Amino acid sequence: MISETFYYDRRKERVLKKVTQGSITSTLYLRGMSEYPLGEKTSTGMSRQYVYGPTGLIAAVDNSTTYYTFKDHLGSTRAVMNGATGTGVEYYAYDAWGAIMQSQVSPDIKYKYTSQELDGQTGIYNYRARMYDQSLGRFYATDPAGEGYSPYNYAANNPMSYVDPTGEDGIITWGRLYDPTRDPKWWRMREKEEALERARHERG
Repeated sequence: MISETFYYDRRKERVLKKVTQGSITSTLYLRGMSEYPLGEKTSTGMSRQYVYGPTGLIAAVDNSTTYYTFKDHLGSTRAVMNGATGTGVEYYAYDAWGAIMQSQVSPDIKYKYTSQELDGQTGIYNYRARMYDQSLGRFYATDPAGEGYSPYNYAANNPMSYVDPTGEDGIITWGRLYDPTRDPKWWRMREKEEALERARHERG
């Protein structure tokens, strides 16, 4: 029997995952200002860092090996290349809703459909505000923004043209997916940081 426990910070971002299957395996998420992690460390000794560019995740570094990701128009990871050898080491074929139809998985870059984290134990995507089940094409919680006819649907039932990058900010076309200034959460985070900076100046 497998059980999972997740821990979140004040921003509701995942910071720790524990998987119990006989023994306990923990994954620590190291975060900066972005909603996506800068790196991960596991209790088994594995360490991975992530590299981001204007289109989101572009590479993952395991120890001294760099793996580059190649994505489609939705931002989904389609192939992964070993940067040292130039060899393709992973590929993914998805259906319209993100279910993996064919794949070769090693070293297993977890950020797959629309660059979201796939939980290997449950097969469910972590869209941060809500969990998404690609086998149903639905979220497990209602839409915090209250948009659409169904509070559980994904991408207005048009996943080939639209994405929902956070699970709560409505429908955003892929061309806007990685523009942080269009993300309300980015502005709220910036306002908090500016308030903290002003408070430090006033005290000092």
